[in-house]
Amino acid sequence: LARSTIDTARTLFVWGISLAIGWEQISPFTALEFFGFILLVLGTLIYNQIIVLKFWGMKESVDDCNEYMKKLKEGGDSDNTSLANPDEE
Repeated sequence: LARSTIDTARTLFVWGISLAIGWEQISPFTALEFFGFILLVLGTLIYNQIIVLKFWGMKESVDDCNEYMKKLKEGGDSDNTSLANPDEE
């Protein structure tokens, strides 16, 4: 897991404990904080490719990137042309 994912989980843990022991009270602002936190978590999970969205061509883009990374690990495609122009393969 990426560091940002672990940082997000730690933030959730600290926030949950502060609510549980009464350091922070539930209020309308808490609901806004929760919505923002969910947005932060989703963004982190999408960025780290833990969640892959299958619309707007994002799945194909991730698949292309994964194929390109495999080629690099195998020692091929050192000039970066297939990632820049995937139709020219």
